[in-house]
Amino acid sequence: MELIGVTYSPSLQEYDAWGRLAQDLHVDSWVLLDTGSDAHLWGRDNVQRINNDYFEFGAYHEALQHVRTDGPYLLVNNTVFRTRSVFLWKQVLRGIPTTDLAPIYGDGTPRPRPHLADIPDPYYSSWIFLIRDKEALRVFTDAIAQSLPKCLEERTESYRAYVNAWLQPKNRLSGWHGPKSKEHLARKEKTIVWEHALSTELAKHGICTFSEVSPWHRWAQVSDKILRHWASFVKY
Repeated sequence: MELIGVTYSPSLQEYDAWGRLAQDLHVDSWVLLDTGSDAHLWGRDNVQRINNDYFEFGAYHEALQHVRTDGPYLLVNNTVFRTRSVFLWKQVLRGIPTTDLAPIYGDGTPRPRPHLADIPDPYYSSWIFLIRDKEALRVFTDAIAQSLPKCLEERTESYRAYVNAWLQPKNRLSGWHGPKSKEHLARKEKTIVWEHALSTELAKHGICTFSEVSPWHRWAQVSDKILRHWASFVKY
């Protein structure tokens, strides 16, 4: 397995954390795709500079150009160290069989109620994907290319209402809890639309949820939810 990490101007401490994750997962190779503007890690041969116009989605789109093995590929962004249960996700990934893999796996979640046609069921969080081989990675790359223009398309009134409610939740048990600056809200609006659009595209190509191959996935999701809400309570 090859680890492709997506980050933004990582510190040396974060760089070391990626190295430990790679070691713990016994990967064959690992590379960081850095969408930030700081240059202090770019001299390392396993750190590649990526344009930040499309955030982690742009880095995922460029991953095929930087892989060094024939797969499988684990694509992960740096929220793994912030609001994810690293221990439980290691159990998920260690237990996945090495043969008879589906083309793509993701962190699937049932779509919210009321059901909206714009959100597939399940939809997949954009922070992690496991991709079987180079051919599947090409399919994944094409799906991202199809998804990126979606944020410019006209949306239904119900979908706009859902996105607005998700960005500005009425309580801490749902929605997104982060900085409410104009810049941050615009970024999160784009990423949630891209996440739903990418999930729709990947559903055409046989994406499966990690729960189909690991009993640990449900526990990882529960723990992640607790960590996210705790982080929002502490910070905001």
